[in-house]
Amino acid sequence: MKMKILAITLAAIMAVSWTLPAGAKGTSTGAYGTTGTEKETAQTETEEDSFKVEIVDELTVVTPYYTITVPDHWEGAYTFMTVDNFTGKWLKLFHTDPHTGLADGHLFSILLTEDEEYEKIADFDLIGELEDSEGYEYHVIAVFPTDVQYTREGRDAYMALFRDADTVLDSITAADGCVYEKY
Repeated sequence: MKMKILAITLAAIMAVSWTLPAGAKGTSTGAYGTTGTEKETAQTETEEDSFKVEIVDELTVVTPYYTITVPDHWEGAYTFMTVDNFTGKWLKLFHTDPHTGLADGHLFSILLTEDEEYEKIADFDLIGELEDSEGYEYHVIAVFPTDVQYTREGRDAYMALFRDADTVLDSITAADGCVYEKY
């Protein structure tokens, strides 16, 4: 019983620390990174680096390294989280529950990593290589969830977004000063 209460409490803390209601203005920084949904600049600081994300409109997300564009029907239906840690720079995209405005399920992540051991990631695709404006080289990895990420009620909406993963990944374009080679 204590474990169940602990698990529920931790889940609630995680949800509050990195989710924003759909359509909410601004960003929220929690222990797990930064999320955002409208035209704002979000930043997650680490001791060595920062991973800034600018939301140009609800369909275009700009990082210092690349830009992605999501399909029109994603407007108001997704949120994201950035993480900059020892494994690399993560942009994690989530389906947003239309009733609660909270993240309902992890769709996929884009990981920039210098680590050659990325192959240890459970479900990934190496989609390219990126060189930033300072000459650092990164593997560009698409990381997908390994388990069910939607509620029974949110299944169809989640799957509509999940089916667009390749479209979003194909939309990656290099930021100014960066060079992206797509595989």
